[in-house]
Amino acid sequence: MSVSRVLSVRFTDEEYQALQSMSMVTGSTTNALIRRAVNEMADRAPEDPDFLRQTEELKSRLSEAGAVLRARVSA
Repeated sequence: MSVSRVLSVRFTDEEYQALQSMSMVTGSTTNALIRRAVNEMADRAPEDPDFLRQTEELKSRLSEAGAVLRARVSA
């Protein structure tokens, strides 16, 4: 059985109205629409050029942070 988490998200009035409208048109709950959007983005992420660039930038920042901490210990 998977664990369920509660997430609080703030939307602008415009975003919330769009979400409510999508819910009404599709017959899906707002939660279902948000879950679907997250799943679709997660499924596309490994092939998304922006996501790949961001992961490379993160690797670089983590490497730099590790080097700073190792230098501190060595000093």
